[in-house]
Amino acid sequence: MSVEERLARLNAKTQSFTDTGGGFGGMTVLDLCAAMSGISKTGELIIRRKYVDPKDKGEGYYRLLSESVARIYDAGKQPKKKNMIQPLLDIALDDYCGNNLCKSCNGTGEVLSAGVIRKCRARACVDGRTAMKDCDKAKLLGVGAMDFRRNYRDAYGIIERYLVNILPNEESEALSTIRKQAKWTD
Repeated sequence: MSVEERLARLNAKTQSFTDTGGGFGGMTVLDLCAAMSGISKTGELIIRRKYVDPKDKGEGYYRLLSESVARIYDAGKQPKKKNMIQPLLDIALDDYCGNNLCKSCNGTGEVLSAGVIRKCRARACVDGRTAMKDCDKAKLLGVGAMDFRRNYRDAYGIIERYLVNILPNEESEALSTIRKQAKWTD
């Protein structure tokens, strides 16, 4: 069982991560929590949002928020309403964590065509995920699509570029630290 599967099973009632069930053999939740104690706050945020609770807001979230606000103000691309930066960060995190499955391949990245498995050729599909459309982002913000494009897309782009630069490294570091500290081999 991979680290990602163990993280996805993490909840208050989990006692053991063994595949056979029963007893306390193998890796326990306490072992996983102890392994997670050595990762950065941003890495913990991504791990928790991606595998455990998609709406989690820990200390790492507020660090990302403050850095996003600073980058937006430095670039001079403030949104029309100042209180929209936090919802923009939420949308960008949801988009990064990959809750948008490709409709062609159902998130697998592969399509069965005439008995042969092929790579998904949908234009927007990247490893089974698709980016959110501007109209979907506008609905989540509670504004119109044109209003989003005129007043919020620049700020969203700054947040998104920042997250794309920092989050993949933080996530891979966190997963490798968990594997190393828990001594798991997949």
